[in-house]
Parts: sequence; structure tokens; C-alpha cells
Amino acid sequence: MFVPTGFSALGDPTFAGYFAAMGEWMRSYDTCVFLSDSYRDIDFARREGVDRIAIIPNGAAAEEFVRPRDPALRARLGIPEDDLLILHVSGYLSVAKGQAEALEIFSRSQLRQATLLLVSPDFSQSLARSLTPRQLARGLYHLLRGKGLRALAFPTQLQVMKRLNRRRNAAAGRQVLGHALSREDTVSAFLEADLLLFPSWIECSPLVLFEAAASHTPFLVTPVGNAAEIIAWTGGGELLPGERSDDREGSVRADVAAGTQRLEALVADAPGRRRMADSAHRAWQAHFTWERIADQYERLYRSLLDGEAIHDQFPAPPQL
Repeated sequence: MFVPTGFSALGDPTFAGYFAAMGEWMRSYDTCVFLSDSYRDIDFARREGVDRIAIIPNGAAAEEFVRPRDPALRARLGIPEDDLLILHVSGYLSVAKGQAEALEIFSRSQLRQATLLLVSPDFSQSLARSLTPRQLARGLYHLLRGKGLRALAFPTQLQVMKRLNRRRNAAAGRQVLGHALSREDTVSAFLEADLLLFPSWIECSPLVLFEAAASHTPFLVTPVGNAAEIIAWTGGGELLPGERSDDREGSVRADVAAGTQRLEALVADAPGRRRMADSAHRAWQAHFTWERIADQYERLYRSLLDGEAIHDQFPAPPQL
């Protein structure tokens, strides 16, 4: 079995020889498992004549998300009880993860009494004073891959942006917080949030969207990876307007002005957000818990061990 996760370097000339041989390699597997039915890895496979395909999506763990909210979380993080809470979660600070766009969309909005909470392990560093070698290496990587000069010192730039927007946000009773949270507190933040704002530049199949579904949290996301497909599967969110760049990865840059309007409209539509949250949670329970996904992998293993040929016997989840 082969389980690719996006082929993000498919257009990189450095890997041209690698991908020239990839089609033959993939045809030699008993099956190739993809996270979606509509991304560059599965499109590549189909162009190369790979027909032993299964689609098994990402998900989120019921044992993490089926629990009460933490009533003390807001007080610990300095978030007023009556604030609208908008969340952005990523494994690291990067120009490609959309933290800067989330901050700009939020700061340009007319929202009042609201908090934007940026969650990343990198907030454990004093980012305004220094950059770690890992952050510099990541910035250099994104610079070389066409993300521009700001990729090189992005964490420091984000801190500067927060300071420049502080007065504008304070006048409207808004604030921007950055925290490195434990996994337990990150899940609590999902359960507490009113909305996930995720204007990322590039993804394969964003886990945070499934985690939003598991936590009854509607979401706004750029058309990256299979985000549109996840919306069709769950009904849990809307796409942020964005433009696809001409870099090697096909990155999507959020339209900040249009994204601000979309954020304001969704915040104003509380019944619509509840419908999204309820729809996504039902879809998650039916199709996207890790238990259900593990069952699909087990059925696939048993089918292969029984000598069955896999030809789309594991189709994508139904669209709403």
C-alpha cells in the first residue's frame, strides 16, 4: 500500500526525475490510498493510469472532542467571557499557514468585543527578540519556494503586525493573542471557539477542518487542498476568496478585503453558523472519527489479504 499526502513538490524541477518514475511505482502497488477525491496527488495518479485506488479521508478523535468545555480556559488565556472567539491553529508559524492573513482579516473587520486566538508551538519562543535556527531554516525554505522575502523573518514580522494593529483593535474592543497551548488546551480552544479562520496558503487535507467539525465550530478556509470537498462532505464552512499564485506549489493567497466581508457576514449570521456546526458534527460522527477511519483501513487490509482487487471499492464520503 502507498498513502501519499499531496505531492506538494510535484511542480518542482528539482524532483522532475522522481515524479517521472512515480507513475510506474504507483501502478506496482496493490492499492494507493488518497485522502481526497480532488487533489493533485490523486489527479496525478489517474493521469498515470493508476486504477487501484481507495479514498480514506482524514478525521478527528472522538476521545479528544467528546467532552465538556473547559469553563476556566478563557480566564487562563485572558479572553473575556462575552467575546466572540475566532481561532487559528497551526503546528508552526509560517508565511504559508496564513497567520498574517488571519490577523489582517480580523483587524480590518468591524467586529466588536472579539478575540483572535493564534495557536502555535512557536509562540513559546520570544519571537520579537530572536529567531531560532529552525524558524530561519523554514523561512529560507519558503523563500526558495517562491513565498517572497517576508518568509525569511516571518515570526518577527507577525509580532510587528500585531503591534501595528493593536490600537485599531483596542478601539473596537478586540484583541489578538498568540499562545503555545498543550494539546488538551488546544482542543478546549476548539470547543470554546465561535469560528475557525484558516486562510492557509497550501494544504493537502487540513486536519483542523475535521477538528472544527468535531467541536461544533464553523470555519472559513481558503480553497487549499481539498477544503472545498470537505465543505461538501460536512456542510461545516465556507471558502474565503483567494487567488492562486504561480509558484511551484500552486499556493492560494487570501483576498483580505473580500475575506473581511465574508468574516463579518458569517459572524452576523448566528443561525447559519449553528446550522454549519450541527451539520459538520453529524457528518463527523458518521464518517470522520478515527475509529470509523481505522475500520475502513482494516477492511481495506482484509480485502487485500483476501486477494481482492481494489478498484474504487472505498469511494469518498457522500456529499451533502
